[in-house]
Amino acid sequence: MDDSDREGTRDIWLIQSAGGTATQLTTGAGDELWPAWSPDGSTIAYVADERIWGVPVSGGDPVELIEDSGIDYDGGISWSPDGTKMAYTKNPTLRNIWVAPVR
Repeated sequence: MDDSDREGTRDIWLIQSAGGTATQLTTGAGDELWPAWSPDGSTIAYVADERIWGVPVSGGDPVELIEDSGIDYDGGISWSPDGTKMAYTKNPTLRNIWVAPVR
């Protein structure tokens, strides 16, 4: 998984550890940041437009995972071990960590 800047914005790309051709999973106009694998390996969550999105590893359209906005680009995200919740920051200066159910 890579979030490298290949066309002026940061997108999520997937490549096998053994090498091969990279597959672009996101194509948003802005940056897609803080990629995080779901516990079952089927989805990659990321932050874009101050929201948390998920895209299937097999490809497909992104879906909003958390019913919240104002997600901070400088904080990061983390799945719960069972994949039902996600922890994130809205303001790292205040050091608040939010936890919400995944849709």
